[in-house]
Amino acid sequence: MSSTYYILCLSHDPATVEGECHTAEEAEQRIADGLETHPNCDLAISRHSGAVCEVGCHASKHRKTNLRCYHGGTLWTDADWLLLLAAAHQTTDPTVAAVAARAGHRCWPPERLQRLRLELDLPAAVPPARGPNWQD
Repeated sequence: MSSTYYILCLSHDPATVEGECHTAEEAEQRIADGLETHPNCDLAISRHSGAVCEVGCHASKHRKTNLRCYHGGTLWTDADWLLLLAAAHQTTDPTVAAVAARAGHRCWPPERLQRLRLELDLPAAVPPARGPNWQD
């Protein structure tokens, strides 16, 4: 089964779909070229093969926001891992919370995961975003 890629704007809560692409490279190039309707927004790429399979945090050099992650190319994270990470961020178990904090997945802080809740079909209990400048 082939995959479809969507450009997501995570500056919206929840994230909005801003374009459909046939390849990851096409989505990456569109972000690198800049989206006219989202010039300063936090963008990501989702890969779907039926349901969402993984989400990509694109190259830092093309990012217009102040995330704390830095990588030369798109860093893909499995959707199931993002679901587990979201659950770990919302747990009341101190051991799980400590492990989640130590893992420190810089691309996907709780606030950014919250904005992906519709894409990932996250439960409503994910912590709310802190506001428009959460990535600072």
